[in-house]
Amino acid sequence: MTLGEALAESVEDHLGRELWVATDSRRGRVFLERGQKAEAFPVDLLPVPDGPVAIAGDQAMAVAVQLAAKGYDIMLTDARVPDGIAITRAAVKRQAGGLSERCALPLYIDAPEVRLPAAGYRPPPLP
Repeated sequence: MTLGEALAESVEDHLGRELWVATDSRRGRVFLERGQKAEAFPVDLLPVPDGPVAIAGDQAMAVAVQLAAKGYDIMLTDARVPDGIAITRAAVKRQAGGLSERCALPLYIDAPEVRLPAAGYRPPPLP
């Protein structure tokens, strides 16, 4: 289950709008989950919505401000983080086949930033 699926259960009614879930990437960008895709975008270079969207997540306000300033039809929801009930509802839907299948692997949107030290590994300790 994804954060977007759990937050979708937190939103009472998004009036038939596509739900975009925006979360902080901690790299000066936002992770944007929409439909079956999750991608990272700079807040000032968001994709163009295909139609009216509802926005949830901890970065919903920043995304809503950018899209509204460009004249897009947006609805800011009050869902920022899912509660236990929403997570349970999404899990029950997943179990019952009510959500699209996804791989049972962690989803990493960005490549890892871990790098080997420039000088290589340290030598092993002496016995």
